[in-house]
Amino acid sequence: MGLNRKVKPVEEPGVISLHSRCNQLEAEGKKIYRFAFGLSPFPLPQIVRNGLANYQASEAFVPVLGKPELREAIAQFYQHSYGLATKASEVLIGPGSKSLLFLLEYAFDGDILIPTPSWVSYSPMAKLTGRKVQWIHTTQASGWKLSAEQIKEAAQQNPERPKILLLNSPSNPTGSVYSLAELKKLAETARDCKMLLYSDEIYSRLQYDGNHMSIAQFYPEGTLISGGVSKWAGGGALRIGYLIVPKQQKELSEALSLLMLESFAATSGPIQDAVLPLFEQHEEVEQYLHQSRRILKALSRELEEMLRNSNLLFSKPEGGFQLLLNFENYRMELSRKGIYSSEDLCKKLLDQTGIALLPGTELGCQHSLLVARLCFVNFDGAKALEAAGEKEVDTSFLLKYCWESIEGVQQLSKWLERL
Repeated sequence: MGLNRKVKPVEEPGVISLHSRCNQLEAEGKKIYRFAFGLSPFPLPQIVRNGLANYQASEAFVPVLGKPELREAIAQFYQHSYGLATKASEVLIGPGSKSLLFLLEYAFDGDILIPTPSWVSYSPMAKLTGRKVQWIHTTQASGWKLSAEQIKEAAQQNPERPKILLLNSPSNPTGSVYSLAELKKLAETARDCKMLLYSDEIYSRLQYDGNHMSIAQFYPEGTLISGGVSKWAGGGALRIGYLIVPKQQKELSEALSLLMLESFAATSGPIQDAVLPLFEQHEEVEQYLHQSRRILKALSRELEEMLRNSNLLFSKPEGGFQLLLNFENYRMELSRKGIYSSEDLCKKLLDQTGIALLPGTELGCQHSLLVARLCFVNFDGAKALEAAGEKEVDTSFLLKYCWESIEGVQQLSKWLERL
C-alpha cells in the first residue's frame, strides 16, 4: 500500500503504548498508579449535563464556523475576562482544540517553534502537516520557561521563513505560569520579530489563583488563542474547542474556514448548546471552578512536599494538574541500575512499582534529561467536589479523597530510597 510520505515518519505516541502496557499489567493483577495520563478527574458540571439531556432535536445543518450564540458567548467571555476586543466573527468552533491546531499548522506556511518540555501532540501534528519543527529547549533553572532572548535567537534561524510560536500557560507538563512581566516581554519580542503566537490556554481556568492573564492582552494583533472544556470542565468526551483568530490575520482565518468546511464540516450542535453556559456568568460554574482549583492546589502542595523530601527537582505548579519531575540528583544511583534516559527510568518504575509516568522524550526533551511528567488526577473528582463545600482541603481531606495520588508518590519515594 502506498502511504503519504508525511505519515510514514510519525511513530505511534508513547502515551498510547504506555496506556496499553498499564492495562496489561492491571489485567495480570498488578496495582497501577496512573500518573501518566492527563484526563480531568472532575465530572461535567450539572448545567452541561442538563443541556445535553434537554436538547431539542433539530435536522438543520450547523454553521461550519460554529453556532452564533456560542461564538458570541466566547467573545464576550474574553472581553469581560481579559479586556480584549474579541468579536464573535474571530471565534472558530471545532471538534476539539487539537483539530483546530492541526488545521492551523496545515494552513500556515512556515516553521513551528515549540518550547520544550511541551504537550505531546504539538510536534507530531507539525510533522504530519509537513511543517518544520524548531525546538527551543528551556531548563530547570528557568522554571522551564521561555525567555525573550531565546525567541530572538529562534527568529534568526532561517529569518526569511514565517514562524509561529506555540506557547502554553499554565503549562502542560510543568504547571508553570508566566508572570505579567514575562508575558509583556515575550509579547514585545514576538512583535519585534514579526512572529505569530499560538497561545494554548486550555488550562487557563485551572490557574490556582484564578487570575489568568493572556499574552493576547499585550500582542492582540498577532496572537491566536486556543481553548476548550476538556481540562477544566471534565469535557474530554465532548470533543469541542475553539480558536480565536484576530481580525488582522484575515487571510489565515479564511484559509482555516475553508479547511473546516472540507474536513469536519461542523461541530456537534447539541454539544455546542450544552457548553454555552460555561462561557456565561453562572454561579454553579464559578463554584465548580473554585472548588476544583482548591482541591488541585492543595493536592499539588501536598505532593510537592513529599517529592521535595525525596530530593527530586521540580518547578512549583501554579495551575493545572501536572508536575515535571527531574531525577538529576539520582543520576549516579540510576546509572548503576542501567538507567540512563527518561525512557529507561519510566519503564523500570512501571515494571517494579506500578507507577506510570510519561518520559521526557515524549515531551520534546533531550534524551539525556532524566525528567518525567506526573499528572495527579488519579482520584474520584466527583466525590472530592461534593465533599469540599466549605471544608478546609487539608491533609486529612486529601488522604480520604485523593489517597491514591498520595500513595503513589509514597511508593515513588520508597523506590528512590532503595536505589
